[in-house]
Amino acid sequence: MYYKGIEPKIFYEYFIEAPEKAGLIDYRFMCFNGKVKFLLVDINTMDVEGGHSTNAKRNVYDREFNLLPIKVTRPTFDPCLLQKPINWDRMLEIAEKLSKPFIHCRIDLYNVGGKIYFGEITFHHAGGCNKIEPEEMQLEWGSYIQLPNE
Repeated sequence: MYYKGIEPKIFYEYFIEAPEKAGLIDYRFMCFNGKVKFLLVDINTMDVEGGHSTNAKRNVYDREFNLLPIKVTRPTFDPCLLQKPINWDRMLEIAEKLSKPFIHCRIDLYNVGGKIYFGEITFHHAGGCNKIEPEEMQLEWGSYIQLPNE
């Protein structure tokens, strides 16, 4: 639906090498009306050939980078493996600026050696097929969507 009428093209991404033991860390900011409400942090998402890893893990954090007792599809990882990035406020600022025009989207960023990289914007995280535990979080997160009164 969102991509109808867009001419297909091929693009490439730069290879980002991560010094972290957990590999490249994917910060997935869940934004509603231009505000970050929470984020998913994924580690070990790629295998040695660059494909999707079956060992990927995910934690859920609030916008202050406090770990939340929530599981979204993947197993969680030891939070001691990850510290709040030193330029966290800048990451929030970027995610909110990019998401401002949208009712809901996910903004993916990477932070390698203090340098922030843009990953993608998506409107359908995992095609809407994630398993969220505890289940009541689905209703809470759904309540963040505020549709315009038109």
